[in-house]
Amino acid sequence: MIQCVEPIRQGLSAQNIAKSIGMFAGLALLNDDFRSNAKSVIREVVAPHLDEYVRNNPDSKWTKLRNRMFESGEIPLNPDSVAVMKVGMIKKAYKDLRDPEKDNSKVIAEYNKSK
Repeated sequence: MIQCVEPIRQGLSAQNIAKSIGMFAGLALLNDDFRSNAKSVIREVVAPHLDEYVRNNPDSKWTKLRNRMFESGEIPLNPDSVAVMKVGMIKKAYKDLRDPEKDNSKVIAEYNKSK
C-alpha cells in the first residue's frame, strides 16, 4: 500500500496524483483485503494532500480531472494501472478456469473479449 502513496510523497503534481490513484484502483481490483483497507488509507493519507493541492491550484489540470472523475466515476488510466488491471483479468480467468462450475469456453471468451 505504501507504493501507492509514494508518488504523492515525491511531490504534488497532477501526474503523481494520477499515478497514485491509478495504482490504488488497480490493486483494489486485485485484492479484497487491499480494497477494504484502501478507504481508510485514502482518507487518512491521500485526501489531505489532494485537498491542499486543490486549494492551492484551483485551475489545475488535476482539479479538472478530479471533478470529471467524481462526476463520471472514471478511473484514471496510466501504464501502471492498466498493467495491474491486466494482471487482475488474468488472475480471474485462471481462477475461473479451475472452477468446475464454470464453463471454460465462456471464461476464455470473456477473457479474450476483455483484452
